Parts: sequence; structure tokens; C-alpha cells
Amino acid sequence: MKIALTTLGSLGDVNPMLGLALELRDRGHEVSLSTSRYFRPHIEKHSIRFHEVLPNLDPNNKEIIHTVLDPKRGPERFHREIIFPDVEKSYRTFLEVAQDADLIISGILSYFAPLCAKKLNKPWAAVMLSPMTFWSIYDPPVIPTMEFIKYAYRVGPDFNRFLFREIFRVSNEWTKQVQELRRQESIDDQSNPLTDGATSEYLNIGLYSPLLGSVQQDFPPNSRLTGFVFFDHNLTHQELSPGLKHFLESGEPPVVFTLGSNSVMKHSSLFDLFYEVAQKLNSRSVILTGASNFRKYKRLSNDKIFFDDYAPYSGLFPYASCVVHQGGIGTTGQAMRSGTPMLILPECNDQHDNLERTKRLGIATGIPMKRVNRYRLRKAIEKLLTVSNYKDKAAQVGNAIQRENGLKDAADEVEKLLHRTQANSQQRIRY
Repeated sequence: MKIALTTLGSLGDVNPMLGLALELRDRGHEVSLSTSRYFRPHIEKHSIRFHEVLPNLDPNNKEIIHTVLDPKRGPERFHREIIFPDVEKSYRTFLEVAQDADLIISGILSYFAPLCAKKLNKPWAAVMLSPMTFWSIYDPPVIPTMEFIKYAYRVGPDFNRFLFREIFRVSNEWTKQVQELRRQESIDDQSNPLTDGATSEYLNIGLYSPLLGSVQQDFPPNSRLTGFVFFDHNLTHQELSPGLKHFLESGEPPVVFTLGSNSVMKHSSLFDLFYEVAQKLNSRSVILTGASNFRKYKRLSNDKIFFDDYAPYSGLFPYASCVVHQGGIGTTGQAMRSGTPMLILPECNDQHDNLERTKRLGIATGIPMKRVNRYRLRKAIEKLLTVSNYKDKAAQVGNAIQRENGLKDAADEVEKLLHRTQANSQQRIRY
């Protein structure tokens, strides 16, 4: 069968979709992946057919990164100034790609994909990478600048329903380009593209562990939580560097400091703080700086602290005593699978929500990014290293995650949908 996948975002958004594309290809399907041209080499080196859609979200573009990571106006500016101005161009491009497809699979930022599916009358599956994107009134997400929502479950669903209705009413004003495109294309759809319009009547796949939140009664129909798709390649290398591997195998488990693929661009000044705290810890440390910052720090490596530009988390985190990171869902999932306690420094998007959910599991603590200082950072790390409950709980979670098979289960759900739609099509022809 022919499957057209599309997604937009950072490497953390592209990699799970690429992992799914490879699995579906290995099962004999003909697949393509449409995303920003920055990721073309990354996709084509895996022999997956690539198509470009806009905008080109270059993770080295500091202006885009600062917009994305603004916890107050970031979501509005990102959609109004970066995503939605290109939605019609991407719709026209992807419409041609999807013309012959048997199924469309789209990520949360690919707002053009549901419109293409409806225009072509094609089945489509929506992919959700984190619990926040389901917006359940029974398990409300923690929103940046509105952290009080983590107590909202105590108030009850009626309060959450009111709160979400107001948030959705305001955000619907951001989507005028999508609404106009619907009118131009005679697509009968009155949903908010940011919320219910991003979910599919056919299949909604949560590519995260049910340990972070189960399917709720207000989830859209045909929602499945399959577990994480662990695919953490970057554009240059997929293995631990020889120097890092030697360091990891030459002593006690280190504290790992990392800021993912976006925050590393905005918060490069934090690496001085990480280095200062690492020098004072009674533990070894690994600090991942990202390529743009590595030259400044690589000469500071010693027997206690090792700097590297990048390392695949699947290879690094199992060596760690704890992981300090920004709270992205991909990094969070990798730390959960490794059975490693974590200190999360959330700033925006789903990071506060991921912190709250891992705190419920007893495997994490957190400091908001804006409140990080040397004292809080050191004390939080020492707490994770000395309080045995964190380590014990993290090990239990790690064992549970390792029993999940998100990639297989997600591909199984896709194939079930393909078989259902194929059977329905044959039945319509018969009658």
C-alpha cells in the first residue's frame, strides 16, 4: 500500500515519523515523508522518498528557535508568523504527493494534511507525540505560564472545560489562513485546526507510553496509545564517539546534562553553569553542548567531566546516574526507557506537562528554566543521587517501558486501518 507521511518541527518531531516510515517500508509498503528541506539528507540517507513542504524549519535558525521557545507569545507567533503563512503552499504541494496514496499520516503541525485528506476523501491517521496534544478535561495538561492547571484535576472537568473553551476561542483567531483555505477548496469543516481539527475520525496514535497518561473518555474516537517510537539518529552520526564511550566505560555512572535540539541554541550560557556545578558534584559528568557550542568547551574535558557535541540518547542514558534536560517528550521517553531519574528544566510547549507526569511517577524533579541557578541545580541533582526512591522508581519504569513496543504497535494500528479501509472499499464496489 502507498502511505504518505508528513510532519513539521525539530529533529524530535521528525525522528519518530521517520522510524515509523522505515518500519512500514520494511513491512512492504511504499512510503514517502514530507517535511522541511533541512531534513532531506537525513531522510534520503535511509532511502525514504522525500518531499519538501514549508516552512523550512532550520534548527540552526536562532530567530525561529527564540520564537518557538518563548513561553508567553511563542505559540501564537510561531503559528501566525511561521506556520500558517505557508499552509496553502504546503497544501498544494502535499495534495499532489497524497493523490495516489492509500493512507495519509500526519504530525501535529502539518495542518495542511487533514485538509488534503478531506479534499481527496482519503483515510488519514494523526500522530500525537505527547499527552498534552489530546487536551483532556479529565487529565488536563500543564500549560506554560498557567502552571496552576496541574491542580485543575482537583477542581473537576467542568472547570477544565470552561478554561479550554476560552483558550480554544482565542487560539482559533490565529488560524484565518486555514479557514480561508477551507473556503477556497470547499472543504466543509468548522473545527479549530489547533485542537479537534488536528484529530482524525479514522485513527489517532499517541506515540508515548501509557504510563504518562491513559486514554481518557473525552479522547477522540479511534485513539490508541502505542508507546514511544525510539529512533534517535541525528544528521551526522548515530553512535557514541570513541572518546565518550571510553569515558563512560572507565568509571562510575555520570550525571548527564543535555538541552535537546532546540534549547541548546537559546540557552548556550547554561553550559557555563552546568560546568561549574559539575565541578562541585561528587560525581562524574557528561555535558552535551550541541555542535555550535562545542568548540568553546571541548578542551575542558578531563577525568571527571566530558564534553561532547552530540550523543544518541539510547546509547548514552543507560550509563547515566541521572539526566538533566529541558523536558522534551523524546528526551523524556529515552530517560524513562533507560531507567534513569531525571531533573527537568521546563520552559515552554509540553515541557511543564512532561515534568508533571514524570513527577507523578516518582522518577523526576524539576526547576523552571527561568529559575535555574547553581544552588538549585546542585541541590536537585544531589537529591536525585541520594534519595533511593527516585532510582528504584526509575528502574521500575524502565523495565515497563522496555516491555512496550511502540514502533511495532503503531505500525500494527496503521495496517489495521489500511485493512479496514480496503475492506470497506471492496464492499462498496461489490454493492
